Amino acid sequence: MLAKLPASEEIGALLYQMSKTPAIDKDEWLSQAVYDGGARHRADFFKAYAADLGAVPFRTLADRVAKEEQTQQPPIQGGPNNRLVGQSMSPVPEKLLHAYVEDIVGPITRPAPPTAGFGGGGGGRGGRGANFSPVGGAPGGRGAAPTGPPLEVAIKTIPEEMKYTVENFTVKPGQYVRIVLTNPDEMQHNLVFVRPGSVEAVGALVTAMAKASDAAERDYVPSTPDVMLWSKLVDPGQTVTLEFLAPMQAGDYPYMCTFPGHWRTMQGVMKVAP
Repeated sequence: MLAKLPASEEIGALLYQMSKTPAIDKDEWLSQAVYDGGARHRADFFKAYAADLGAVPFRTLADRVAKEEQTQQPPIQGGPNNRLVGQSMSPVPEKLLHAYVEDIVGPITRPAPPTAGFGGGGGGRGGRGANFSPVGGAPGGRGAAPTGPPLEVAIKTIPEEMKYTVENFTVKPGQYVRIVLTNPDEMQHNLVFVRPGSVEAVGALVTAMAKASDAAERDYVPSTPDVMLWSKLVDPGQTVTLEFLAPMQAGDYPYMCTFPGHWRTMQGVMKVAP
């Protein structure tokens, strides 16, 4: 509810104090809720953060975070039953500062995250015989040349329901597809295609990475071969477009939102059939 209220110093300060509560910080869902609220009220959240640390220490911390954000991070590793390897677990204030450090220090140049693209780029995602082929200048320079107009699929998020308006559609093997994802909701969402039968496994990785310090910058997309194609996180009121050639191998290819807590209900299926 706090995330929906007009910005105020009181709300920002309250969210900051909540973020420091051990019971909230240790709870996956509560900490994510405070993170969401802090992101929406971040000007006042950061004002309370700076008042708590002191103006100079806060600016020093922001400068350090900015340098970290301009350095390529190692790929996320992990499994359904393991904590992430090589990733620090950070409290909500530091996670927010990593995600929105430009609010404090001004524009920075971030490296392209390994999850900002298509299967086949960004660390060898995708599998033989079942790959999505990116169209045109996709990461890795492996853009495919489509023939004919694309099949256009308009998908929206349903506000406050954690669902997509389109939960299934059918394409032909190798067909040129353009998905336009529009987010009218008040929270971020993305769209991630995974291998048939891998929704639970990928969902477990999403849950595991939720508190990693750079999870938001990686769009909450875990580094696993089961992820085949993905969009960035789409902010409220924004739109993103995915263009690709469908897999040549027939089958049901699930898609899901990997924002923490969403994947269990926010799902759909692209059916590839001759």
